[in-house]
Amino acid sequence: MRAYLSLFCLLLLGCADSGYRDTEVQCSFDTDCARSGCSGQLCVQAVDADDIITTCEWKEEYACYQLTDCICDLGHCVWEETDEFESCLEEAK
Repeated sequence: MRAYLSLFCLLLLGCADSGYRDTEVQCSFDTDCARSGCSGQLCVQAVDADDIITTCEWKEEYACYQLTDCICDLGHCVWEETDEFESCLEEAK
């Protein structure tokens, strides 16, 4: 349930842009995280990935997520911030 609240915050309330960071540890290893969402645009706990339903729209930035990995960083599932990924996101804006 907590994962859904975090996802709600991220998608609908824009908490990622406001610096919101869930304090609950989500992962210990990269394998604890997985891609999710219709367009593969979400990086979430692997145990929740199959249960997450999103709308199936396409945004140019979603292509960028294919250039990086969904990893565990400091206990949270996040997209690995590579130069290629960051550059792609900037161009897609």
